Amino acid sequence: MFSVHFLPAGDNFCSQTQNLGNCRGPAVHYSLGRFDIPTTENNPNGDIPNKDLRFTVVYFKYGYNHNLNSTRSPTYEVTFDMNSSKWECTCPDFTSRRVNLGTCCKHIQGAIDLRDNYDRFNDPMYLNLLGMHIT
Repeated sequence: MFSVHFLPAGDNFCSQTQNLGNCRGPAVHYSLGRFDIPTTENNPNGDIPNKDLRFTVVYFKYGYNHNLNSTRSPTYEVTFDMNSSKWECTCPDFTSRRVNLGTCCKHIQGAIDLRDNYDRFNDPMYLNLLGMHIT
């Protein structure tokens, strides 16, 4: 007899190669890690950069569907504009909701964490996984 443990529905980041249904399921399937990146942090968050920045985030998507465009992962552009001192992202969550709330989406927060080398989960897999998905 064995038990299966599921993460809460809030987990929103796992590797594309290990996404077995919205980053849920038995933990044994997620050897690269899976995390719940906070999306309530104020924008700007972290140390304020002293120059404009641009990141490309590949496959950070919670609701990945293998039947839709499975040969190409979604990408979003995350930027920091020095003139406004604000981070922006091209993802639908940010453009339709978070920009008005003044909060960061998971892509912005991930870019900030990677840039600052901030391991918010005290788990080295977090920064490794960010490095695999953000350039």
